[in-house]
Amino acid sequence: MKKFNDRENNYDLLRILACFAVIVAHVSAQYIDNITLLGTFYSNGELRIIILFNVLSRFAVSSFVMLSGAFLLSNYKNKDRKTFYKKSIKTIVIPTLIFSVFYFLIAEAKVLLGVIKYGNNLNDILIPIRNFLIGLPYYHMWYMYMLIGLYLIIPDLICYVEKIEKKEKNIYYYIAIVLMCLYSGLTTIITIRYSICNVMVYSGYLFLGYKIRKSLNNKKNNKVGSLLILSGFIILALLSIYAYNNYMLVYKVQYKLLSTSNLVFSITNFGPFICLASSLIFAGFSKMNIKRDFTRISNKTFLIFLFHAIVISIIYIFEDDILKIKPDIFLIMIINSILSFIISYILSCAYLWLYKKIDVNDCFEKIVIKKLHLD
Repeated sequence: MKKFNDRENNYDLLRILACFAVIVAHVSAQYIDNITLLGTFYSNGELRIIILFNVLSRFAVSSFVMLSGAFLLSNYKNKDRKTFYKKSIKTIVIPTLIFSVFYFLIAEAKVLLGVIKYGNNLNDILIPIRNFLIGLPYYHMWYMYMLIGLYLIIPDLICYVEKIEKKEKNIYYYIAIVLMCLYSGLTTIITIRYSICNVMVYSGYLFLGYKIRKSLNNKKNNKVGSLLILSGFIILALLSIYAYNNYMLVYKVQYKLLSTSNLVFSITNFGPFICLASSLIFAGFSKMNIKRDFTRISNKTFLIFLFHAIVISIIYIFEDDILKIKPDIFLIMIINSILSFIISYILSCAYLWLYKKIDVNDCFEKIVIKKLHLD
Protein backbone atom coordinates (compact mmCIF):
# COMPACT_ATOMS: atom_id res chain seq x y z
CA MET A 1 0.00 0.00 0.00
CA LYS A 2 1.47 3.34 -1.02
CA LYS A 3 2.30 5.79 1.75
CA PHE A 4 1.41 9.42 1.07
CA ASN A 5 3.05 12.58 2.38
CA ASP A 6 1.99 13.74 5.85
CA ARG A 7 0.80 17.23 4.80
CA GLU A 8 -1.05 18.03 1.60
CA ASN A 9 -2.13 21.63 1.20
CA ASN A 10 -5.12 20.82 -1.00
CA TYR A 11 -6.66 18.63 1.67
CA ASP A 12 -5.75 21.08 4.43
CA LEU A 13 -7.69 23.76 2.54
CA LEU A 14 -10.65 21.39 2.09
CA ARG A 15 -10.58 20.62 5.81
CA ILE A 16 -10.76 24.34 6.64
CA LEU A 17 -13.55 24.91 4.11
CA ALA A 18 -15.53 21.93 5.45
CA CYS A 19 -15.10 23.21 9.01
CA PHE A 20 -16.38 26.64 7.99
CA ALA A 21 -19.27 24.98 6.12
CA VAL A 22 -20.32 23.18 9.31
CA ILE A 23 -20.50 26.54 11.05
CA VAL A 24 -22.53 28.00 8.16
CA ALA A 25 -24.91 25.02 8.37
CA HIS A 26 -25.47 25.52 12.08
CA VAL A 27 -25.80 29.30 11.81
CA SER A 28 -28.50 28.89 9.14
CA ALA A 29 -30.10 26.08 11.19
CA GLN A 30 -30.79 28.62 13.95
CA TYR A 31 -33.12 30.47 11.57
CA ILE A 32 -34.66 27.25 10.20
CA ASP A 33 -35.48 26.22 13.79
CA ASN A 34 -37.08 29.62 14.32
CA ILE A 35 -39.56 28.74 11.57
CA THR A 36 -40.23 25.07 12.25
CA LEU A 37 -40.24 25.31 16.06
CA LEU A 38 -41.20 28.91 16.88
CA GLY A 39 -43.24 29.87 13.82
CA THR A 40 -41.07 32.91 13.03
CA PHE A 41 -42.00 34.59 9.74
CA TYR A 42 -39.40 35.35 7.08
CA SER A 43 -39.98 36.80 3.63
CA ASN A 44 -39.58 34.54 0.59
CA GLY A 45 -36.27 36.20 -0.22
CA GLU A 46 -34.93 35.66 3.30
CA LEU A 47 -36.10 32.04 3.30
CA ARG A 48 -34.32 31.42 -0.04
CA ILE A 49 -31.07 32.79 1.42
CA ILE A 50 -31.37 30.73 4.62
CA ILE A 51 -31.99 27.51 2.69
CA LEU A 52 -29.27 28.29 0.12
CA PHE A 53 -26.68 28.71 2.88
CA ASN A 54 -27.88 25.54 4.61
CA VAL A 55 -27.80 23.30 1.53
CA LEU A 56 -24.53 24.70 0.14
CA SER A 57 -22.84 23.60 3.36
CA ARG A 58 -24.13 20.02 3.21
CA PHE A 59 -20.89 18.65 1.73
CA ALA A 60 -19.07 19.26 5.03
CA VAL A 61 -19.72 16.10 7.05
CA SER A 62 -19.14 13.72 4.13
CA SER A 63 -15.93 15.62 3.26
CA PHE A 64 -14.66 15.22 6.82
CA VAL A 65 -15.30 11.47 6.73
CA MET A 66 -13.70 11.15 3.27
CA LEU A 67 -10.64 13.02 4.55
CA SER A 68 -10.40 10.54 7.43
CA GLY A 69 -10.66 7.62 5.04
CA ALA A 70 -8.15 9.12 2.61
CA PHE A 71 -5.45 9.36 5.26
CA LEU A 72 -6.25 6.60 7.74
CA LEU A 73 -6.85 3.80 5.23
CA SER A 74 -3.68 4.69 3.28
CA ASN A 75 -1.42 4.20 6.30
CA TYR A 76 -0.74 0.49 6.75
CA LYS A 77 0.68 1.17 10.24
CA ASN A 78 -2.89 1.72 11.41
CA LYS A 79 -3.41 -2.05 11.22
CA ASP A 80 -1.58 -2.27 14.54
CA ARG A 81 -4.57 -1.99 16.86
CA LYS A 82 -2.63 -1.21 20.03
CA THR A 83 -0.66 1.66 18.49
CA PHE A 84 -3.62 3.05 16.54
CA TYR A 85 -6.05 2.87 19.46
CA LYS A 86 -3.55 4.46 21.83
CA LYS A 87 -3.04 7.37 19.43
CA SER A 88 -6.79 7.67 18.79
CA ILE A 89 -7.64 7.75 22.49
CA LYS A 90 -5.28 10.70 22.95
CA THR A 91 -6.35 12.66 19.87
CA ILE A 92 -10.08 11.83 19.60
CA VAL A 93 -11.51 10.18 22.71
CA ILE A 94 -10.08 12.50 25.38
CA PRO A 95 -11.26 15.76 23.73
CA THR A 96 -14.63 14.14 23.02
CA LEU A 97 -15.13 13.24 26.67
CA ILE A 98 -13.95 16.67 27.87
CA PHE A 99 -16.34 18.51 25.56
CA SER A 100 -19.16 16.03 26.22
CA VAL A 101 -19.06 16.87 29.93
CA PHE A 102 -18.81 20.58 29.07
CA TYR A 103 -21.85 20.52 26.78
CA PHE A 104 -23.78 18.21 29.12
CA LEU A 105 -23.44 20.82 31.88
CA ILE A 106 -24.57 23.56 29.48
CA ALA A 107 -27.59 21.48 28.43
CA GLU A 108 -28.54 20.86 32.06
CA ALA A 109 -28.12 24.57 32.85
CA LYS A 110 -30.50 25.43 30.00
CA VAL A 111 -33.09 22.96 31.29
CA LEU A 112 -32.84 24.26 34.87
CA LEU A 113 -33.17 27.82 33.59
CA GLY A 114 -36.36 26.79 31.76
CA VAL A 115 -37.73 25.17 34.91
CA ILE A 116 -36.97 28.19 37.09
CA LYS A 117 -37.79 30.98 34.65
CA TYR A 118 -40.63 29.50 32.58
CA GLY A 119 -41.99 26.77 34.86
CA ASN A 120 -41.06 23.90 32.52
CA ASN A 121 -41.45 20.28 33.58
CA LEU A 122 -38.83 19.26 36.17
CA ASN A 123 -38.52 15.86 34.48
CA ASP A 124 -36.81 17.64 31.57
CA ILE A 125 -33.56 17.46 33.54
CA LEU A 126 -33.42 13.79 32.47
CA ILE A 127 -33.25 14.71 28.78
CA PRO A 128 -29.55 15.81 28.81
CA ILE A 129 -28.67 12.59 30.66
CA ARG A 130 -30.42 10.50 28.01
CA ASN A 131 -28.76 12.47 25.23
CA PHE A 132 -25.35 12.01 26.84
CA LEU A 133 -25.84 8.24 27.01
CA ILE A 134 -26.80 7.95 23.32
CA GLY A 135 -23.84 10.07 22.19
CA LEU A 136 -25.64 13.38 21.73
CA PRO A 137 -24.66 15.67 24.63
CA TYR A 138 -25.10 18.62 22.23
CA TYR A 139 -26.45 18.77 18.70
CA HIS A 140 -23.06 18.60 16.91
CA MET A 141 -21.40 16.03 19.17
CA TRP A 142 -23.07 13.08 17.42
CA TYR A 143 -20.28 13.31 14.84
CA MET A 144 -17.59 12.67 17.44
CA TYR A 145 -19.25 9.50 18.72
CA MET A 146 -19.81 8.26 15.18
CA LEU A 147 -16.14 9.02 14.46
CA ILE A 148 -14.98 7.03 17.48
CA GLY A 149 -17.00 4.09 16.16
CA LEU A 150 -15.33 4.47 12.75
CA TYR A 151 -11.88 4.55 14.35
CA LEU A 152 -12.63 1.26 16.10
CA ILE A 153 -13.01 -0.54 12.76
CA ILE A 154 -10.19 1.24 10.86
CA PRO A 155 -7.69 -1.66 11.33
CA ASP A 156 -10.27 -4.11 9.93
CA LEU A 157 -11.10 -1.82 7.00
CA ILE A 158 -7.39 -1.54 6.12
CA CYS A 159 -7.19 -5.34 5.93
CA TYR A 160 -10.27 -5.30 3.68
CA VAL A 161 -8.68 -2.66 1.44
CA GLU A 162 -5.44 -4.65 1.14
CA LYS A 163 -7.31 -7.79 0.12
CA ILE A 164 -9.23 -5.88 -2.55
CA GLU A 165 -6.08 -4.31 -3.95
CA LYS A 166 -4.20 -7.60 -4.07
CA LYS A 167 -6.99 -9.06 -6.17
CA GLU A 168 -7.30 -5.79 -8.14
CA LYS A 169 -11.08 -5.92 -7.91
CA ASN A 170 -11.82 -2.25 -7.33
CA ILE A 171 -15.51 -2.80 -8.06
CA TYR A 172 -15.83 -3.97 -4.45
CA TYR A 173 -15.08 -0.43 -3.28
CA TYR A 174 -18.03 0.96 -5.18
CA ILE A 175 -20.35 -1.89 -4.21
CA ALA A 176 -19.54 -1.21 -0.53
CA ILE A 177 -20.10 2.53 -0.96
CA VAL A 178 -23.46 2.12 -2.74
CA LEU A 179 -24.70 -0.46 -0.21
CA MET A 180 -23.81 1.78 2.72
CA CYS A 181 -25.63 4.75 1.18
CA LEU A 182 -28.71 2.70 0.29
CA TYR A 183 -28.81 1.18 3.76
CA SER A 184 -28.78 4.64 5.30
CA GLY A 185 -31.45 5.94 2.92
CA LEU A 186 -33.80 3.08 3.75
CA THR A 187 -33.59 3.48 7.52
CA THR A 188 -35.12 6.06 9.81
CA ILE A 189 -33.37 7.98 12.59
CA ILE A 190 -30.51 6.03 14.19
CA THR A 191 -30.83 6.85 17.87
CA ILE A 192 -27.50 5.71 19.29
CA ARG A 193 -24.81 7.70 17.49
CA TYR A 194 -21.98 5.23 18.13
CA SER A 195 -24.07 2.18 17.17
CA ILE A 196 -22.71 -0.23 14.57
CA CYS A 197 -25.49 0.80 12.18
CA ASN A 198 -24.57 4.49 12.31
CA VAL A 199 -20.87 3.68 11.99
CA MET A 200 -21.23 1.28 9.07
CA VAL A 201 -23.29 3.63 6.91
CA TYR A 202 -20.52 6.23 7.14
CA SER A 203 -17.78 3.71 6.31
CA GLY A 204 -18.80 4.04 2.66
CA TYR A 205 -17.48 7.60 2.72
CA LEU A 206 -14.21 6.29 4.21
CA PHE A 207 -13.73 4.00 1.21
CA LEU A 208 -14.72 6.74 -1.19
CA GLY A 209 -12.22 9.22 0.24
CA TYR A 210 -9.42 6.68 0.13
CA LYS A 211 -10.17 5.63 -3.44
CA ILE A 212 -10.52 9.19 -4.82
CA ARG A 213 -7.27 10.29 -3.20
CA LYS A 214 -5.41 7.23 -4.42
CA SER A 215 -6.72 7.66 -7.97
CA LEU A 216 -6.45 11.44 -8.42
CA ASN A 217 -3.94 12.89 -5.97
CA ASN A 218 -0.95 12.43 -8.29
CA LYS A 219 -2.81 13.75 -11.35
CA LYS A 220 -2.81 17.45 -10.58
CA ASN A 221 -4.76 19.82 -12.81
CA ASN A 222 -6.07 23.02 -11.24
CA LYS A 223 -8.48 23.76 -14.09
CA VAL A 224 -10.10 20.33 -13.89
CA GLY A 225 -10.10 20.52 -10.11
CA SER A 226 -11.81 23.92 -10.13
CA LEU A 227 -14.41 22.64 -12.60
CA LEU A 228 -15.18 19.63 -10.40
CA ILE A 229 -15.53 21.82 -7.30
CA LEU A 230 -17.76 24.27 -9.17
CA SER A 231 -19.91 21.37 -10.44
CA GLY A 232 -20.40 20.13 -6.89
CA PHE A 233 -21.55 23.52 -5.64
CA ILE A 234 -23.86 23.99 -8.65
CA ILE A 235 -25.58 20.70 -7.75
CA LEU A 236 -26.00 21.90 -4.16
CA ALA A 237 -27.37 25.26 -5.35
CA LEU A 238 -29.92 23.49 -7.58
CA LEU A 239 -30.84 21.19 -4.70
CA SER A 240 -31.50 24.27 -2.56
CA ILE A 241 -34.19 25.29 -5.06
CA TYR A 242 -35.97 21.98 -4.46
CA ALA A 243 -35.51 22.43 -0.71
CA TYR A 244 -37.09 25.89 -0.91
CA ASN A 245 -40.08 24.67 -2.95
CA ASN A 246 -40.62 21.74 -0.58
CA TYR A 247 -39.57 23.43 2.63
CA MET A 248 -41.85 21.68 5.16
CA LEU A 249 -41.26 18.26 3.59
CA VAL A 250 -37.48 18.60 3.47
CA TYR A 251 -36.75 20.25 6.81
CA LYS A 252 -39.52 19.34 9.22
CA VAL A 253 -39.47 15.61 8.43
CA GLN A 254 -36.23 15.25 6.50
CA TYR A 255 -35.26 11.91 8.07
CA LYS A 256 -38.49 10.12 7.17
CA LEU A 257 -38.85 8.18 3.94
CA LEU A 258 -42.15 9.71 2.82
CA SER A 259 -41.79 9.10 -0.90
CA THR A 260 -39.33 8.15 -3.61
CA SER A 261 -38.87 11.79 -4.61
CA ASN A 262 -38.08 12.72 -1.01
CA LEU A 263 -35.36 10.02 -0.92
CA VAL A 264 -33.89 11.15 -4.24
CA PHE A 265 -33.80 14.83 -3.28
CA SER A 266 -32.92 14.25 0.37
CA ILE A 267 -30.56 16.81 1.93
CA THR A 268 -29.31 14.36 4.57
CA ASN A 269 -25.69 13.19 4.39
CA PHE A 270 -26.68 10.21 2.26
CA GLY A 271 -29.02 11.88 -0.19
CA PRO A 272 -27.90 10.90 -3.73
CA PHE A 273 -27.23 14.48 -4.80
CA ILE A 274 -25.43 15.29 -1.54
CA CYS A 275 -23.21 12.23 -2.12
CA LEU A 276 -22.57 13.26 -5.72
CA ALA A 277 -21.81 16.90 -4.89
CA SER A 278 -19.56 15.95 -1.98
CA SER A 279 -17.65 13.47 -4.14
CA LEU A 280 -17.14 16.05 -6.89
CA ILE A 281 -15.88 18.64 -4.40
CA PHE A 282 -13.52 16.12 -2.80
CA ALA A 283 -12.29 14.96 -6.22
CA GLY A 284 -11.78 18.59 -7.23
CA PHE A 285 -9.57 19.32 -4.24
CA SER A 286 -7.68 16.08 -4.92
CA LYS A 287 -6.77 17.46 -8.34
CA MET A 288 -5.66 20.84 -7.01
CA ASN A 289 -1.99 21.75 -6.68
CA ILE A 290 -1.86 24.33 -3.88
CA LYS A 291 1.48 25.71 -2.70
CA ARG A 292 0.31 27.79 0.25
CA ASP A 293 0.64 26.15 3.67
CA PHE A 294 -2.60 26.03 5.72
CA THR A 295 -1.27 23.80 8.50
CA ARG A 296 -1.61 26.39 11.26
CA ILE A 297 -5.38 26.64 10.79
CA SER A 298 -6.01 23.12 9.51
CA ASN A 299 -4.50 21.55 12.62
CA LYS A 300 -7.11 23.31 14.74
CA THR A 301 -10.25 22.51 12.71
CA PHE A 302 -11.02 19.59 15.02
CA LEU A 303 -11.15 21.90 18.05
CA ILE A 304 -12.90 24.65 16.09
CA PHE A 305 -15.62 22.12 15.35
CA LEU A 306 -15.92 21.23 19.04
CA PHE A 307 -16.09 24.87 20.18
CA HIS A 308 -18.28 26.40 17.47
CA ALA A 309 -21.68 25.28 18.80
CA ILE A 310 -21.44 27.19 22.07
CA VAL A 311 -19.94 30.19 20.25
CA ILE A 312 -22.90 30.31 17.84
CA SER A 313 -25.35 30.07 20.75
CA ILE A 314 -23.71 32.94 22.62
CA ILE A 315 -23.62 35.15 19.51
CA TYR A 316 -27.27 34.36 18.78
CA ILE A 317 -28.35 35.16 22.36
CA PHE A 318 -26.33 38.39 22.31
CA GLU A 319 -27.92 39.56 19.06
CA ASP A 320 -31.47 38.42 19.74
CA ASP A 321 -31.94 38.99 23.47
CA ILE A 322 -29.47 41.77 24.31
CA LEU A 323 -29.06 43.88 21.16
CA LYS A 324 -32.54 42.93 19.91
CA ILE A 325 -31.54 43.67 16.31
CA LYS A 326 -33.21 42.42 13.15
CA PRO A 327 -30.49 42.86 10.52
CA ASP A 328 -30.33 41.72 6.92
CA ILE A 329 -30.39 37.89 6.92
CA PHE A 330 -27.71 37.52 4.23
CA LEU A 331 -25.32 39.88 5.98
CA ILE A 332 -25.86 38.57 9.50
CA MET A 333 -25.34 34.92 8.51
CA ILE A 334 -22.04 35.77 6.83
CA ILE A 335 -20.91 37.87 9.81
CA ASN A 336 -22.00 35.25 12.35
CA SER A 337 -20.29 32.44 10.44
CA ILE A 338 -16.98 34.32 10.12
CA LEU A 339 -17.15 35.58 13.71
CA SER A 340 -17.92 32.08 15.02
CA PHE A 341 -14.97 30.63 13.11
CA ILE A 342 -12.55 33.29 14.39
CA ILE A 343 -13.68 33.06 18.03
CA SER A 344 -13.60 29.25 17.90
CA TYR A 345 -10.08 29.42 16.48
CA ILE A 346 -8.95 31.68 19.33
CA LEU A 347 -10.56 29.37 21.90
CA SER A 348 -8.83 26.40 20.22
CA CYS A 349 -5.44 28.08 20.62
CA ALA A 350 -6.20 28.76 24.30
CA TYR A 351 -7.38 25.17 24.81
CA LEU A 352 -4.20 23.73 23.27
CA TRP A 353 -2.04 25.95 25.46
CA LEU A 354 -3.91 24.84 28.58
CA TYR A 355 -3.97 21.23 27.43
CA LYS A 356 -0.18 21.18 27.12
CA LYS A 357 0.28 23.15 30.35
CA ILE A 358 -1.69 20.57 32.34
CA ASP A 359 -0.17 17.75 30.23
CA VAL A 360 -3.50 15.93 29.90
CA ASN A 361 -2.05 13.17 27.73
CA ASP A 362 0.54 12.29 30.36
CA CYS A 363 -2.09 12.21 33.11
CA PHE A 364 -4.41 10.11 30.96
CA GLU A 365 -1.62 7.70 30.03
CA LYS A 366 -0.89 7.06 33.70
CA ILE A 367 -4.57 6.56 34.58
CA VAL A 368 -6.14 4.81 31.59
CA ILE A 369 -3.68 3.66 28.92
CA LYS A 370 -1.77 1.36 31.27
CA LYS A 371 -5.00 -0.12 32.65
CA LEU A 372 -6.11 -0.95 29.11
CA HIS A 373 -2.69 -2.51 28.43
CA LEU A 374 -2.15 -0.23 25.44
CA ASP A 375 1.29 0.92 26.62
